[in-house]
Amino acid sequence: MLNQATIKRSPIVPIRSFLLIEIVGFLIFFVAAQFDSLKLQLYSAVPLSNFLSYETTKFLFLSGAQLIITIYAFMLWYYESYSVRPGFLSHQWGVFFRKNKSMPLDKSMSVTISSNPFGKWLHYGSINIESGSDNKTMTIADIPRPIEFMRVIERCINPENNHSHVEPNISKLLSLEEHERLEFKSSLRFDHKNNQTNRELENAVMKT
Repeated sequence: MLNQATIKRSPIVPIRSFLLIEIVGFLIFFVAAQFDSLKLQLYSAVPLSNFLSYETTKFLFLSGAQLIITIYAFMLWYYESYSVRPGFLSHQWGVFFRKNKSMPLDKSMSVTISSNPFGKWLHYGSINIESGSDNKTMTIADIPRPIEFMRVIERCINPENNHSHVEPNISKLLSLEEHERLEFKSSLRFDHKNNQTNRELENAVMKT
């Protein structure tokens, strides 16, 4: 994984929100059902009652409200992300009004992982970042593969310690013999045997 990444929260987050919406919706429906006679009297005075029955209107209203809340909960998850790059971490969220919280990364910071038993079972957890210099904290909550992302953050805190990407020494490569990771080609697309351009040769070279 490179020294920068965009981190999305686990899909368990919207699933958890959907379950909560269902539970709250059921409780509201149960409580509202205790006042059906009163609501029916009030609805009878509304002009809409001439076109739709009370039961139909109640069903449409509850279904529509539940659908809107569910879509909004999904969009909250979809538009939330964390971006990490050398020396910098930011948190973006919001559906209609985008918000952004940034945090510089320095060597005084400690990075830890926390996860409950359910999170360990589903392979997600939270990354806690705490600065030792100014007591700033940020929690990247409920993300998949937290260990991998923790390593990215640690490399971004100490970019000089990262040796995952080293520029090849061309002169040294040219002095070596061919092996399983090095092969020399006399031409990319010109066929020296037939003294002409050969597209098949070009494809073979690129494939190799």
